[in-house]
Amino acid sequence: MVGKTKEEGKLEKKFDPNFKTTIATFGGTVKFKQLVSLKVSSKTKLSGTVDYTVCNDEKCLPPAKVEFEVNLQ
Repeated sequence: MVGKTKEEGKLEKKFDPNFKTTIATFGGTVKFKQLVSLKVSSKTKLSGTVDYTVCNDEKCLPPAKVEFEVNLQ
């Protein structure tokens, strides 16, 4: 991986009385971008998971996990 992951979306930080701490949230759609570097003429797969929780002003859904796999060349 090259550099830090870039976040594209509306980041909001606010105090959450349920967790009694300041939390960072994204409103609407968010994209996370990460550059990767491959050796010349190499093909490989990049796999991982994204863990997330969805909340509104009244409640949060249980945490969810999505697995992904991308062919790189």
